[in-house]
Amino acid sequence: MKKIISLFSFVLIACSGFSQTTATNFNCNDCSGNNHDLFAELNSGKVIVLDWVMPCSSCLLPSKTAYNIVQSYAATNPGKVFMYIADDYANNSCTQLNGWVDQYSMPNTTRFSNSVIDMSKYGSSGMPKIVIMGGINHTIFFNEINTAAGDVTKIQVAINAALTAASISKNPESDVAISINPNPAIINANVSLTLKNSVEVTIEVFNSLGQKVMTVINNELLAQGKNDIEISTSDISEGLYLVKVTEPFGTKTLRLAVSH
Repeated sequence: MKKIISLFSFVLIACSGFSQTTATNFNCNDCSGNNHDLFAELNSGKVIVLDWVMPCSSCLLPSKTAYNIVQSYAATNPGKVFMYIADDYANNSCTQLNGWVDQYSMPNTTRFSNSVIDMSKYGSSGMPKIVIMGGINHTIFFNEINTAAGDVTKIQVAINAALTAASISKNPESDVAISINPNPAIINANVSLTLKNSVEVTIEVFNSLGQKVMTVINNELLAQGKNDIEISTSDISEGLYLVKVTEPFGTKTLRLAVSH
């Protein structure tokens, strides 16, 4: 079956201009000796704001801006949003890094000085460099260096999108395989759902505030096998959208990029 869905009411999710869309895992101890596995933490529903610093005075303003935003979100979303501060090339000791963080009053942060947390895995180097990640797909929602790393609006939009992605779980017994092609989409995109059995499916779209702005399918019974939903993208702005697909065994989230 095929449905043509207009996206005029979609709200654009602003995102940074970076090429890598998923995080690179690391497993190491922080400066307090606690072990961290990035993917395991993202899978558990955490949103991670990772900030590489030299440390130096020029890193302070963007880092402090990000820190204040994270603290605000941590208060309204307890146990969900965390800030990690990493020495850029792990050539400063934890003592030096802790001294810089403490000097500029950024408690409630996790600090690292370990070369496995490699900023080169995320494109261009520069201090500070801030990357925001979330969701079971380990999606990158923000990736900026230098003064751009302190862009308040972009950081807020990215954290909102990451929180939305983190709220969507994945069940390995899911009865649906989903893909979107082409992605990025120019004129239209085809959402393909291959079902093991006939099940009821809901497809929803979320805006940059994590609010539902459209229900594409609401508990609609789809047939076993392949189902295609064609979405017109010719009249919407370029950018990134989050699509949530729910069926009896769980939910999945997909990123849909539009590029005219």
